[in-house]
Amino acid sequence: MDTATLMVEQVIDSCARRRDDVAMIHGERHVTGADLVDLVYRMAAALREIGVSGGRLVVVRAQNSPEVIALRLATQLSGGCAMIVPAHSNDELITKLAPDVLVTEPSSPITGAYTLGESAGCVDLLAMAGDMPATPIRCPASGDDVSYLTLSGGTTGHPKATCHTHTVQKTFAAAISDPRPRLLVVTPLAYLAQNLVDAALTAEGLVVLLESSPEFDPGLVLAAIERHRITNLFLVEPQLFALATHPELSRYDVSSLRRLLHLGAAAPPAARRTALRLLGPVLCHGYGSSEIGLASVLDPDQYTADRLDTAGPILPETRVRFTGPDGSPGAPGEPCDIAVTGPYIASGYWGRPDLDAAIADGWISTGDVGFVDDHGDLHILGRRADIVDNVFPPQVEDLLYQQPGVRLASVFADTNQFRALVVAQPGAELDPGALMTELQTGLGVTVTVVVVDHIPLTEQGKPDLSAMRKA
Repeated sequence: MDTATLMVEQVIDSCARRRDDVAMIHGERHVTGADLVDLVYRMAAALREIGVSGGRLVVVRAQNSPEVIALRLATQLSGGCAMIVPAHSNDELITKLAPDVLVTEPSSPITGAYTLGESAGCVDLLAMAGDMPATPIRCPASGDDVSYLTLSGGTTGHPKATCHTHTVQKTFAAAISDPRPRLLVVTPLAYLAQNLVDAALTAEGLVVLLESSPEFDPGLVLAAIERHRITNLFLVEPQLFALATHPELSRYDVSSLRRLLHLGAAAPPAARRTALRLLGPVLCHGYGSSEIGLASVLDPDQYTADRLDTAGPILPETRVRFTGPDGSPGAPGEPCDIAVTGPYIASGYWGRPDLDAAIADGWISTGDVGFVDDHGDLHILGRRADIVDNVFPPQVEDLLYQQPGVRLASVFADTNQFRALVVAQPGAELDPGALMTELQTGLGVTVTVVVVDHIPLTEQGKPDLSAMRKA
């Protein structure tokens, strides 16, 4: 990878070199490298026409599409700061971000904003770009300038926007790069998926885009894997477990997969064991967040039965600090609070100077508790705020996944006890009382068990805590 240019330029240069190859598929559309580069340059010209330059924030609220990717690249190429937010994000989030330019889909316009297509009361940015010349330009920004913003997961309903520089963008993409991948994008481009797209396009791979939705459809994903011979896929843990236990998994040919990344904190070993058995040696576990990027990775060749309770070895140049609840240094091997610093962390929070102060020294407190074992693997037990009687929600989930008839489970702390939502395997009947007794006996904690048809998820694919509390 050429280190002399910024990531956005590397993506464009790579697409330009393979101008006649298909770089992206969206539905029945096939977008070549030349198509994408042409659109990026035209959009960049349109953005400059409306005043986008260094440090200006462009927010796009839309479903996954080639136009969204092109707009992100065009914003960065113009020296601006790009942010993608999920299509179902509310107007309150947009107001808090206070973008200089807002772009939406024609189906959900905001008066005075720009749209990716024709809509009454809005300026069609695509039509505007179509009238512009596709003149090549180079990015005027430096590596230390903010390139893009990413939303935190928003599990609790209050996502924050983290700032990432051009240097972090390039470093992150290099860390997750694979040779010529065929990447399937299921989750919104607002999160890690945008970095995976950067890495795939730079590595002369293919990107297949699906529209994201809180109603995750494992059958649709399996069909896309088979049809497009997908090699790389990223899923959040609830999506991974739903995919692995899909009743019709065996009907689909998923033999092309070589790297299925699931990203999170503590994933129940019992569920991971099932996924490994059903999907084969393609799983890859990463521990990270929008603030820290990635801290550790358990690659497919390391993802063995004896390491399913770990998040893998800490990445080179990343440091993890362990402290006790009182701030004192943690003892080796003892569960402690985790803070991270390294080449992938955010430079701050957009519009939140009160939060910036917490990371002024370059360290980010994750809120998680964990330790490193004698082999150098990082173990994540759960979040400090979610402990009940020295038990973490992932421990409850792990025991639930070991119970006959349980297909999916999600647990959260509810005052001084836990609440668990469980989904039964097809044809199975679950007894909530029996499950509660099993959990009380095994862990010594009170857990209210509710059997549901599905686990409510955020658009990112994480458990939606607000919705779960109402179930």
